[in-house]
Amino acid sequence: MYDESKLIFFTGAPGSKWSAVSNVISKNEIMPINISDHRDDRVYTHTRSPVQHLGAYWGPGNEHGKKFDQLDTLSKEEIISEIDAAYTDKSWDKYRIVKSHHFSLQLDYIRETFPLAKIFLVLRTEVKNFRGWKGAGGFESIDYPDYHTYYKNYDLLKEKIHEEVAAANNFVGDNRLKLSVCDRHYFKDRWGLESKEEYDFLDFYISSLEKSQPKEVNNFNGRYVLDINICEYNF
Repeated sequence: MYDESKLIFFTGAPGSKWSAVSNVISKNEIMPINISDHRDDRVYTHTRSPVQHLGAYWGPGNEHGKKFDQLDTLSKEEIISEIDAAYTDKSWDKYRIVKSHHFSLQLDYIRETFPLAKIFLVLRTEVKNFRGWKGAGGFESIDYPDYHTYYKNYDLLKEKIHEEVAAANNFVGDNRLKLSVCDRHYFKDRWGLESKEEYDFLDFYISSLEKSQPKEVNNFNGRYVLDINICEYNF
């Protein structure tokens, strides 16, 4: 039997740095995360830095959730089955971060269908999302998760980013939800996470979220931009 309250529907537009955010939160002990979806073939490393996509992603073209852009065509049980299939640890003792770009366009449906579940939004402007995704490798290099099946090309990607950002922002505004700046204070105060030394896992990932994307490979001295916001619903 599944525990709906342990579901975290996690979303952000391509280029929002949502993967980096999920990687950091997966280290927290306040709400321990089931990471048994992590596998050696579920990894992509950015072209300019060691930031990675880790674990399962759900959506068209991916191993699981091929119809997650159309959740209303699936039963609640089918959605849970698609989520559960990605994990080797089938217990529900820990929380599950379920990552899909497509959730942004279905937030009301998720809230109504899974009233006990949590929703986590990573928000960034359209322009920075688009540039950020191209900077991470774009269609030329990003091979995980799959982007070609749904987003197809840069023109359509730009159009979909616009739709996803607008939908996420409207959900925040319509529900009068609080935004938090995605910085090291947020991770410390909210999740009890802070780096122990310079360039450890947390320091590296949090710095990548606070700073601009490097223009050169492995250049970690970008300027602070603090251009990412976080919104939590039902936590």
